[in-house]
Amino acid sequence: MTTLLDRDAVLTSKDPLVLSLNNYEAIELEVSWKLSELAYLHPADLDIVYQLDDNQEKTLTFGADQPEHTVRMTIPSGRHRLVTTIKNRYSNQFLQVRFQKLSPSSINDDQEHSWSQQIKERTYHVVTKDEPLLASINGPAWVRIDERRDNDTYSRYRYVDSGWQTIEVLPDTNQQEMLVRLFQRVVKNDCESEELSRITIRHYPTLQPPLLTLANKKKPVAEAYFTDEHQQDETWSTALSWHKRRDLEEDTDNGESETFFQLTGSYYRFNESLPAYLSSSLFMRKRTLGGPTLGLSGDISKKFNQFPLTLRLEGEGMTQNPDAGETDFFDLNPAEWSVRVKASAYQYRPITPKLQHRPTFSIFGRLLSLTNSSSYSAGTIDQDIFTNYKSDHLNGMQFSEYLGYRPWLDTALFTRGSLTTNADMNPFNPDNIRLSAGIAQLIGPAALDFRYQITHFFNDEDRSRNIDRNDISFGLNWDHWLQDQSRLQLGMKWQYRADSGEFTGMAGLTWFFSTSRAMRDLRPENDRFYTIKTNRASQLINNRMIDAEVSP
Repeated sequence: MTTLLDRDAVLTSKDPLVLSLNNYEAIELEVSWKLSELAYLHPADLDIVYQLDDNQEKTLTFGADQPEHTVRMTIPSGRHRLVTTIKNRYSNQFLQVRFQKLSPSSINDDQEHSWSQQIKERTYHVVTKDEPLLASINGPAWVRIDERRDNDTYSRYRYVDSGWQTIEVLPDTNQQEMLVRLFQRVVKNDCESEELSRITIRHYPTLQPPLLTLANKKKPVAEAYFTDEHQQDETWSTALSWHKRRDLEEDTDNGESETFFQLTGSYYRFNESLPAYLSSSLFMRKRTLGGPTLGLSGDISKKFNQFPLTLRLEGEGMTQNPDAGETDFFDLNPAEWSVRVKASAYQYRPITPKLQHRPTFSIFGRLLSLTNSSSYSAGTIDQDIFTNYKSDHLNGMQFSEYLGYRPWLDTALFTRGSLTTNADMNPFNPDNIRLSAGIAQLIGPAALDFRYQITHFFNDEDRSRNIDRNDISFGLNWDHWLQDQSRLQLGMKWQYRADSGEFTGMAGLTWFFSTSRAMRDLRPENDRFYTIKTNRASQLINNRMIDAEVSP
């Protein structure tokens, strides 16, 4: 295409180009049309039509032999319009239009083309208050009402409901009569394509065949670090930990905090066909007081595509002989036991890309073999087997709300509130409410967690007064990745109960051994920095494609 000037116009479709004129006297106008096409396309002819007011239309043809036309015309005084329309347009064809008013000295009588002044009359409805305009319209439809007022046209639109409807057009309160034209918008089903396709045949020179060589060449080759027989569909872990604890969910601090070593074996799997995260654990506790404890736990969580909810089911069962020796793991006569089941439904809801909240509803229930601890010495019964609080609260509901803010990927600010009912499931007469807030920070391989928690227990038939608990905790998890995408995790946690001045905590080492699975089988909700750790694991040795030299 040639260079465009500021006064040039370009037609790119079959929509008309209209030049409006309002002359105080007759003028001489020069109009130039020029066809522009892409250089690599086969030339094609273009037909246009131009018309001044309601004079006879004139047709011009453009092609490779004559890509430009220029016409001079005399336009009388008054209001006029000059319309240019493309008739048959091929794709990638453009029409440049240039208008230029000529001075008297540049006029050549041989090139002059005069137009007669045309006056077009239009019919209007005369509408008065006594004789309004009534029109029956088959809706749904849009109707345009044009009003002629002082040589100007004012348009307004009205929507018509389904079925045959009668619309009424009246003058305004300050008008005696008005001139009105009525239009209805209709669908045109037989619309023609604005563009005609064209085929450009290219001719390429014949190329010589490539020279063949017997030199070694490089090609992509699979480097299998993990062979098929070493691939796994699950993740296993084993952990050894030391605990000095007191259950923060309970309202009393009777007796000493319990101390024990725990050996745990766990199984994790992400089932892609469900999809769901599954896990189970078997553990043994060697206690300072009382006999050992054996336990089994399971967890399954599934996110549904049909509705925006994640359902989670947790179960746990334990058994212990409180009078057994410290190492008599299988002396279970008599055996005390407890079973606990909890079902939850929750949903992650983003507020902004960095802020999200998670409402959760849970219902839980437990069975205990003991109704009181009077048969055993103080401190010998595992807190998960029996406490007075658990005996008084065998079931209940919990409503909670979690709010998290991530200013950066390695920083998390969070707060959580919950309400737990008594066994009567009445949320308006709850057992306790709990509020916590904290910050988590990832520094290299270390994840730090600090939080403050306050719990308010209401007075009820189980307690004679309100009780408040204030707890501060600090946690540290240190990850060390192995070359086969296994992982060692050192975990520590300290807890301080401000009401009693007591310190509790835990420390342990966990080995996640899974060939090439990394974090794939672990629930993302269990680790605040799941995304960063997954990206780090992807940088370890894995199956890959490399460029290797291959002999011919």
